[in-house]
Amino acid sequence: MLLTAFTVADTIARFCLDYRLGFHAGNVMWTVLIRALVFPLLLFCAISERSSDGLAVFAVALFGFLNGYCVSLGLILVNEIPGLTNEQRKTCGRISACSVNGGLCIGSFGAIAIATTFNLGTSVGA
Repeated sequence: MLLTAFTVADTIARFCLDYRLGFHAGNVMWTVLIRALVFPLLLFCAISERSSDGLAVFAVALFGFLNGYCVSLGLILVNEIPGLTNEQRKTCGRISACSVNGGLCIGSFGAIAIATTFNLGTSVGA
């Protein structure tokens, strides 16, 4: 259910990229902070007994929406930096793709560390 909520919200957000909400190549880095603000809510849902399933689905969907919007917008806006040559745009595109994939890898290791720290792992058959 959570994976579906994330994926649906992520996909919907990618169709909203015509709405820039004031973001441009000079300030797109603020989307990192916006996404980071959802992390405490996700952690609360994972470790708190007071959290509900509805809140968890909402939090994951919100994070999925922000993921689809912010990451895709960043990849688009890097090509709109004023004064770049076509060769520089190609290089920026390659670096952006590597950065996204590197972030996914680092995030995976970070998730393992957080899960271990807060004992969030599940055991099969328990």
